Parts: sequence; C-alpha cells; structure tokens
Amino acid sequence: MNICSLQCSQLQYLFGLYTWVTGTSKQTIEVLDAAGLSVLYLTIIKTIGTMADDSIALASKLTYKPHILTYDNMDISSSQHVEQRPDAVSKVRSGCFCLIYGCHGVKDRRHMLLAPILENLRKVIPLKVRDICPTRPQFLAYHHQTVINIIHVLGCNSKQFKFVISHPDIQHLSCRPLPGNLKTIFAALRATTIEEKTINGNLLNQENFYIKQMGHINSWTRREIFTLGIAPLHACMNLAWGLRAKHYGSATTPGSLVYFFNLMEKKCLAGEKPDYHALTSALRQILDGILISCWKKECGYASLDKFADSHPGPAELKTIEMTILNKYCTAFPETRNEDSRPTPASSMTHDDICHQNLRLLTRDLLVLIELMTAVSQGDFGRIEDLLPDLAAMFRSIGSNKYAVECIGLMYNLRYMWPPEYAYVHFICCLYRS
Repeated sequence: MNICSLQCSQLQYLFGLYTWVTGTSKQTIEVLDAAGLSVLYLTIIKTIGTMADDSIALASKLTYKPHILTYDNMDISSSQHVEQRPDAVSKVRSGCFCLIYGCHGVKDRRHMLLAPILENLRKVIPLKVRDICPTRPQFLAYHHQTVINIIHVLGCNSKQFKFVISHPDIQHLSCRPLPGNLKTIFAALRATTIEEKTINGNLLNQENFYIKQMGHINSWTRREIFTLGIAPLHACMNLAWGLRAKHYGSATTPGSLVYFFNLMEKKCLAGEKPDYHALTSALRQILDGILISCWKKECGYASLDKFADSHPGPAELKTIEMTILNKYCTAFPETRNEDSRPTPASSMTHDDICHQNLRLLTRDLLVLIELMTAVSQGDFGRIEDLLPDLAAMFRSIGSNKYAVECIGLMYNLRYMWPPEYAYVHFICCLYRS
C-alpha cells in the first residue's frame, strides 16, 4: 500500500488511529506495522498529540467569536489487573470532557451583547402562574401535532396505511426548524481529571478550559459570557426515565409498564435508569399497541384491512382520531359524590382502574413522543409549545431540576432575552444535541 512512497501512508495512519481507539494492544499494532497495515505505535501517539494541539488551536479561534461551551463528566476504567496501592492509578478515574462549538444564526454581533439582558434583569417582575400556563396557540399547536402522531401510528404499523406518512394533509406543522444547510463546526479540548459534579468543580473546569488550555484571560472570569441553555436530548432521557418510574406499577396491575414489560419479555428495563434507546423503543411499542387497538375499536369496521379497503380520507381519519384522543388519551374528568367531594381512586372498579391507567399512560407517552419528534426534526418552536406541560410533568415525576429549568426558560423568553438572542440560543441548544 505504500510500496511506491513512504509518504502515501494515509490508510496506515487512519487504521493505526482506529486500532488505538478501540483498545488494540501495543504488540498487535507493532505486528500490523510490520505487515504494512499500520504505522508505529510511537507514531500514533505523536499523531494524537498533534491532533490535540490542532483541535485546541481551532477551539481557541472559535472562542474569539460567539461560541458555545459544552462539557460533561466522564469515567475511564483501567485494567482490572491494575494493582491497587496509594501511588498507583485507580481502576476508575473521573474527569470532564469539553467541546467548543461555533455559534450559528448570529446576524449581528450586537444581538449577543449582555447589556440588554442585564437591563431586563434589573427591571424584571416576578413570574406569575399565568406565565407558565400554555397559551391557546400552544394548546392548539400541540393538539395538531398529537393528531398527526396518532394517525402516523397507522402508517408505521400497517402497509395499507403507508400513504398517511407522506400525505400532505397529514403532516406536522413546523414552528422554528433549524436551517436546512446548517453545518456544525466544533473542536474538542483535552479531558481533565476534575469532576464537574460540584459548583467548585465546574469553576475549576472552566478555568482549565479557558486559561490553562486556550490561554484566555478576560472578563470570562466573572462568568459574564455564560448564558445557561437547555439540553433537549437530556430532557427526553430524563422524562423517559421519570415516566418509567411513575407508571412502573406492579406485574399484577393491568395497564402498568411492568405489566407490559413482562408481556414483551423486556428484562433489562427494571433498573432505575435503563438504557435510553431500549426504554424509548419499548415505550414506542407500547404506545403503538394501545393506539392500534383504539383504531380497531373506533374505525367502525371488523378489521383495519377492511377499514383500509374503504379508502378513508384525511378528514375521516382526523374525525376518528379525535374520538380516540378524547376517549383513550386524556384523564377521566373528576367525579364528585353527593357532598361535593372528589371520588377517591380506590373506589373505582378493577376495570375502571385499568382503563384509567391506560389513559394516563397514553397521555404522558404522547407528550414524550412529541418531544422526541420535535428534537429529532430540529424544531424548537414545537418544544417551546410543550414547555408548560413539561414543567408540570417533570414536577410530577420528582425531577425538580428540569421543572425549574423549563420555568426558567419560559421566564427568559417572556422577560429577559431579546428575540434575536433567543433565536440564536435555540439553534445552539438544538444542534449540539
């Protein structure tokens, strides 16, 4: 491969880097080098150092313009055969990994100034209950997106209804999608051994990133350049975990998640925080199964195949979907006894409890699916419509941090951020997810 010239070693460099990243031993890499498939182990180590220096140089260049700082904790495991003694490397070392992103959507650098935000902060008024309630446009927008989600379940699970996926009258409404030609520019910094799980750890990591690695000494030390952003993917993940805990129930309770998990033979979802992709895949299957059953019952035909043979149009599908939404995807209206007190749930019959469990589960899963769909399509307008409901749902599952984060975002949108800055902020939060 490099018989003609030793300079033609691009494949060897790439393959050598790949073997090092995947944990190939030094002796194996040396054998691959002797076979002409890789470069020397020492050359790989030097190349990694050069790539790290180039990445830091790019990150430093990006920080002279509006940019995003993102970092997260990491745990590195060493060999289990490492001897444990005071001066030896521990089996698990915690640290922090950082990425610097270029900031898209900045049409005028003055839109990124801190002064307008601080001025709004000085004259801001306390948040009121009406500020965190969904507005009528938000309610109607979510209602439309949910109608489309329920109808698309037919297209995803029946070949005869594939047409609904691409039908122009049965599509999600875009609110504020990402630009179609968006290309993300980012650079990685060297990982640190400083844990970011505490306030002091966050400050030390920021000092390491900006001062020790990139050599910046400016007003950032007063943290004036930082505006906290949301992490939509983390919101999806924590909402899925929270709903799993809220609706887990017991194996003998029909309508509970563990009841469905046992039917589906899902044994890896019993932990407090199971694998995100496995959990959301199972939740999608459960929601699809419930909604398909609802379609079979409300379509007016003996089977979905016969219903498809009738060639229903978008208007008919939406009419049936409204029935499904009202009968199976909302909570029971509160009933009261003769002395005007709410009827306790314990007084319901077994069938009523099962029905109520399914209605509550379906209602919450539809919100989760809409959030995941909005994030995957890069449409922050749809996420903004969900913020009031997400704040209430996070609070109900005990995730106070994310509930406060949703309320804080609504507060900033209403009182703090200029519209131009809010637009840039939303783009940055979405594309880094």
